[in-house]
Amino acid sequence: SDGYGPFKGIEAFTDELPAPCRGYTVAFAEDGTVRLFAGTETKLYLLDNTTLAWTDVSLGASTYSTLDADAHWSFAQFNSRVIAAQRNAVMQTFTIGSSAAFANLAGSPPQAGWIAVVGRFLVAGDILSNPLRVRTSGLNDVTNWTAGTGSSIQQDFPDGGRVRVVAEIANDVGLICQEGTFRRMI
Repeated sequence: SDGYGPFKGIEAFTDELPAPCRGYTVAFAEDGTVRLFAGTETKLYLLDNTTLAWTDVSLGASTYSTLDADAHWSFAQFNSRVIAAQRNAVMQTFTIGSSAAFANLAGSPPQAGWIAVVGRFLVAGDILSNPLRVRTSGLNDVTNWTAGTGSSIQQDFPDGGRVRVVAEIANDVGLICQEGTFRRMI
């Protein structure tokens, strides 16, 4: 009544990933079914909901450039797309219900350490070419990354250090966490 009791035992629910998990996300299909994606240092996987085994859904079943030692894959769901990002690879996209593997996101998306959906934009931070930069896609268009078109923007911060997290904290309000400061997107 005043705490937790002992567990009877631990039981594996899924097969083990072939390497340590370096980021994951839960995505939802239009019919409400769940899709679980995970990334390792060089691969992306999708959990088979029937066999509970991990399927390699990396681009062309190949390997990606190795994650930085302190980095993880960042994932975001934009409508039926799951987007995966890490600084050393082109942003990846997987369309729930039709994709068999991730593909390079069309357009010219930045290589970014963090992504998040804020309102109707995909926001990218910790950009490979400038870790103090944040970029947004076009309005409802994750393939438009040209600043000044389709409401896409780019913002370089003068201070605060490398962008460490981008997240939506309320409807259309984002939070950018840097090494030394927090910034609010409105």
